[in-house]
Amino acid sequence: MAVFVAGCGHQVTPDRAGSTNGLFPGYVQFKFRTQYPMDFTNTTYVIAFNTSGTGGSPHLGNVLSTNYADFSWEVAVGGGQATPVLYQIIPQPSGGFIPSPISPNPSAFQLVTNSNGQNTEFTLTIARNTFNAGLQPSPTATPTATPTPTPSPTPTATPVGATPSPTPSPTPVPTPTPLYSTTWYVNFFTATGNVGVQQTIPTWIDSMSPNGYNDTTYSSGALDVTTAFDMTLPAVVGVPVTPQSAQIISVEVLNAP
Repeated sequence: MAVFVAGCGHQVTPDRAGSTNGLFPGYVQFKFRTQYPMDFTNTTYVIAFNTSGTGGSPHLGNVLSTNYADFSWEVAVGGGQATPVLYQIIPQPSGGFIPSPISPNPSAFQLVTNSNGQNTEFTLTIARNTFNAGLQPSPTATPTATPTPTPSPTPTATPVGATPSPTPSPTPVPTPTPLYSTTWYVNFFTATGNVGVQQTIPTWIDSMSPNGYNDTTYSSGALDVTTAFDMTLPAVVGVPVTPQSAQIISVEVLNAP
């Protein structure tokens, strides 16, 4: 079978600069495309996010050396699941990770299968604030000694005509920082098995890189989610994979700030 090259692993094809193609503000959309018809029963289609603002695109080939530093979230579509599943990836100091499933609002997390009428594309639309629903490590409280009660001083009357001391203003409470950066990196994979269960090792099949899921050469580039864009990220389709339903060809990403 001939090798089909969809594009360079670092190439980004701008479709409509500044366009969101009717996407509502606050949403990001992914059009995941395969070379052959999709199989949502036996194949799992994975969108991996790095929303930390540092590092680069998530890769399976270096997770042991980086301890999942470039993985923030994963969305698993298919694999026998009736609906897409969102996982927050929480790396552990001792190695490995905890996949924490998040249940987003259905209106903020919408999947359309067979969105091109050829069964080679699905469209997933996500409200970006969905990624604020994740877990955040709680700081360990420092124990403090219980103070010894002291008698309250007798208030002194304010002389007539004197200006009373002003009451101190409360310290303003800072606005919580979003759990995601405005700079994102993404990658895309296919597999069989449940990708969100730590005790289960899925059989990874394909990625955006030319040499399979262990290839770490692919980069989506930094996606600035404060800007409007509509871009196609092409995969490099090299050796045919089995099953054919897992052969990634491209993913179109749209963002509406």
